[in-house]
Amino acid sequence: MSKHSAIADIRPLNTTFPPKADESIFGYLARLAEANDSRVGEVADRADIKLKKSNFTDADVKRIAAISRQSFEKLRPLAPEVNSEASFVLGCNLDNLGVLIKTRRVCPKCIKGEHGYYKAVWDWKFVQHCQEHKLRLLTQCLDCGKHLDWRTKSIRHCTCGTDLTKVKVEKAEAADLHAIKAMLAIAFSDKKAIPPLLKGFDTYWAWLALCDFACLSLKTRKQIWPGATDPGLKATYGGDLKKHFTPVEQLPPRENARRMSLGAVALALVPEKLEQALVSELRHLDAIGWPKGTMDLYWYRRIKWDDEHDNTPLVKLVDRAKEKAGVKLKMLPVTFGGGRE
Repeated sequence: MSKHSAIADIRPLNTTFPPKADESIFGYLARLAEANDSRVGEVADRADIKLKKSNFTDADVKRIAAISRQSFEKLRPLAPEVNSEASFVLGCNLDNLGVLIKTRRVCPKCIKGEHGYYKAVWDWKFVQHCQEHKLRLLTQCLDCGKHLDWRTKSIRHCTCGTDLTKVKVEKAEAADLHAIKAMLAIAFSDKKAIPPLLKGFDTYWAWLALCDFACLSLKTRKQIWPGATDPGLKATYGGDLKKHFTPVEQLPPRENARRMSLGAVALALVPEKLEQALVSELRHLDAIGWPKGTMDLYWYRRIKWDDEHDNTPLVKLVDRAKEKAGVKLKMLPVTFGGGRE
């Protein structure tokens, strides 16, 4: 097949059906492949789509529409559209966070049975747990040890043939689910579910802020969560916050889900209590020289370059804390790096 085959030359699959409203485009191709006794790669080839593709043009989507006998309008939201500044999928602007189409992550329970399917949000960097079943998403086969990809005949199996629906995965912690819920609320503009302190933020700034607040020192965290029984947090996290006393520098470099969760726990505090803690943290950091791996308010120093977010709750809280702490911070242009004054 030529690189840009004419739509009229594309032969539809024998068995077709409409996609789920929140289905991944590759997950949809996988279900089509299974229904036609084929492999995902073979179905993708028919539409001139590479299995590691992460950016789908309108022409790409029209070719998928041709093989599936579905409308372009129904398929376009499922296929990520990526540029240098943002990723668009399911009607959401994921800003600079992007998607992870090159690999596959699954919830064993969601893909189980004839009605199981692969959800588009599983390809989003900050979604590492299933909100419905409260499980950590499976990223690699426990039998062959390889990361899951799309070179398969079914969403339920690894390329080695292992049935992923029978794999036991660890349960998600309440804090992890809370953090993902907050990010999804921002992505889908669910105003009722967005945490108060993150109102006015898009997914990019929220992600940076959550990861930054994860860097509150262990001493500060123990002060603001005495005995891990803070009444306000207990209602949200069941009171089990002891696991969140792991020093952030001991977390694996790519453990962004846990960093995000730690930040979400901090931002669930009563604003006045968080502000007081932040004042102490800023004074401490200013005294020891802001070592690497600690809270650096990088997101704040960039976001303050203009006044677009000045009236958002979290920026106003940091403004007050910075003033009370007597700390000066160098504001950074969005496109450049920089340091403290």
